[in-house]
Amino acid sequence: MIKFTYNVDKDAENWVNTVQDTSPSWGINYAEETKMVPEVLKAKILKLNKEKAVVAVKEYFESQPRFQAKKEVITAEIRSIEAVWKGKEQEFFSALETLTNKPVFSSEFTAYFTTMFICPYDKEKYRWFMLSM
Repeated sequence: MIKFTYNVDKDAENWVNTVQDTSPSWGINYAEETKMVPEVLKAKILKLNKEKAVVAVKEYFESQPRFQAKKEVITAEIRSIEAVWKGKEQEFFSALETLTNKPVFSSEFTAYFTTMFICPYDKEKYRWFMLSM
């Protein structure tokens, strides 16, 4: 089962991780992937430790008038995806098992929406991944 959700802390942490990783190893263009982050905020993120940078990003989100509208769009997207996914989930996991020739290693996953372009994941401990919005 996949639980679709939005978590502002996870989203802010994704912004921080993306900005603070100035030499990404997975072959992306740093300038291109961080162009949506205002330069003033980017400079702030780079100066702060991770915890304080997450707070700064959350403050930035809340200061943006369109952030509330974006949260409403994400909520609507979650409802839409859940409705479609519900009918496809078993078929997907069955096909995944056939493709990998291995059983799916967990019965529960969490899909977090993010407003960043980068979509990290954790397959070991917490079994979550991100969907870019």
